[in-house]
Amino acid sequence: MMRRTRKRISSQGSDPLLFATVGRIPQQEGDNVDLRDKLRKTLSFQKWLDCIGICSVLVFFSIGIVGFSFFDHHQIFDNGKWNITGKGVAKMPTPIALDDALQSTHREPATGGTSDIRMTQKASTEDSRGKSQEEREVLLESVRKKKEPPRFITVVMPSVVNPNGRRKRLDSIAETWGASSRAVYAVHDTAEYPEGRERVFEEVSPDTSTVFPMVLVVPDSISPDEGVPRLQHVIKTVSESALDPDFAFFVNDHTFVIPEHLCEYLSGLNPTDELYAGHALKENDSDYAFNSGAAGYVLSRTTMRHLVQKWEHEKDSECLATNAPKWFQGNPGLVTARCLQHSMNIAAIDTRDDAGMHRFHAFGLVRTVAGKVDQWYINKHKGLKDFWVDVDENVMKENVMPGIGQDCCSAATVSFHYVESSETRALFHVRRELLQKPNMSDEELRSLIKTEWPSTGKGLGFYSRHVPGDEETEAWTDLLVVLRKITHANEAIKKANSAMC
Repeated sequence: MMRRTRKRISSQGSDPLLFATVGRIPQQEGDNVDLRDKLRKTLSFQKWLDCIGICSVLVFFSIGIVGFSFFDHHQIFDNGKWNITGKGVAKMPTPIALDDALQSTHREPATGGTSDIRMTQKASTEDSRGKSQEEREVLLESVRKKKEPPRFITVVMPSVVNPNGRRKRLDSIAETWGASSRAVYAVHDTAEYPEGRERVFEEVSPDTSTVFPMVLVVPDSISPDEGVPRLQHVIKTVSESALDPDFAFFVNDHTFVIPEHLCEYLSGLNPTDELYAGHALKENDSDYAFNSGAAGYVLSRTTMRHLVQKWEHEKDSECLATNAPKWFQGNPGLVTARCLQHSMNIAAIDTRDDAGMHRFHAFGLVRTVAGKVDQWYINKHKGLKDFWVDVDENVMKENVMPGIGQDCCSAATVSFHYVESSETRALFHVRRELLQKPNMSDEELRSLIKTEWPSTGKGLGFYSRHVPGDEETEAWTDLLVVLRKITHANEAIKKANSAMC
């Protein structure tokens, strides 16, 4: 916006010389009074003439500025020169667009696990004023090229459970958390999600709009049952994409994601560091841990690039499954974890909160709260006891097993799994209602859950658990407490929501 500097006009008049003269008019007895009166009248008349002249000049000058600005604004707007975002956002006049762009937000990695949003000016707004039109165009072009990459995308891999329900699950994700988490569906054919045919991940460029969910098409040379080559292709495609995300969260289409909580978790992390984060599990006889593909895991930009280096250039045997047993070849998450640990010295880290509660969950909300999980899942936590060497011993030794009831889940929970399409919509809708009505009573919340939640045989997944019965008072209490906890954002999460994740 163009600034005009207004000079304050003294109440004594517009001409200092005139008032200096008046100040020297004789005032003593014996002076010629008639002469003094005539002079005073003459000067007063001259004063009014000067004021009228100055006001006329100011009015004429203001009209000229307004007219020029109006013409210049419409010329720029109509020519469509300044579309800063390149995403269909309304074009703005040059001064507004430039000043806004020059004061845009820039993220810097924080420490301590909380958001640290710092506003930095890419260039001084004052420096931009007074520049020629050509200089301003060059400056604007440099601003356009400095687009920040997204903080994260969520890559949705095909689930091996109930493949016939995949289309419904993809639709439900698109209707709920998909857009906010920048979901990218890995598909073998765009027919799996026809709405994505015009939103192909591989075709994204810095100048195109990005609408999510998108589809990442796996080539025909990789069949649907080749899990390892498919995952490697997807990671390579994400790593080399024009979108260039800081992090990628890998889940499957049975996963439910809470984007704002993932944003909060990532707010203290740096994409230039190595990262392999999720819900860690471990076999007792294995020397490395792996993250549950069901709960999802996060890879940083740097880690993805190093993985591609191992696969494509070094052909590291620890990172390839060509000579491994068939069961191992069918578990791409295990192959990746082995590569990260053995070849890159990157371990699956502890992602629990300060109270030892998990953020990433391999089962649905109701089953996780009830603690009714499979025995294999419990067993694979036992091997973690001595694995993490960089964690507080008191917390780790005493809390190696997953919690149940109100202690099952962190307030900053990121994901649940084995969530079919109906349950996805139900959980999303209940959280939305609770966010809008934080003072909802327990009875109202309970009634809402019973109304929204699918029942056995009517949309509830095979691995899901039905909501408690009317007589299960304690189970209902735990469920309501946990649901409120994972819905009402704390201060750290509120801060992260403004972090442009």
